[in-house]
Amino acid sequence: MWSSATLSSGEEAWSVLGAFSRESGGEDACEKSVTKANDRAKNDERSKRFRASYICLPDTVDPRAPKGSGR
Repeated sequence: MWSSATLSSGEEAWSVLGAFSRESGGEDACEKSVTKANDRAKNDERSKRFRASYICLPDTVDPRAPKGSGR
């Protein structure tokens, strides 16, 4: 589970919040956690200063990696 925060400067900051095992139903658990976190973020007073969102990605995907690196 990743968190993305867009600051008032327009800068985007990513961080890992947790990991879930696919074998133990982790995909569903992650999606439930994302839904709760996104709902909380909508009502958070700090959302006036930055926008936060949450997403589940497989361990092979890093959203911080540069796109189109040509490798």
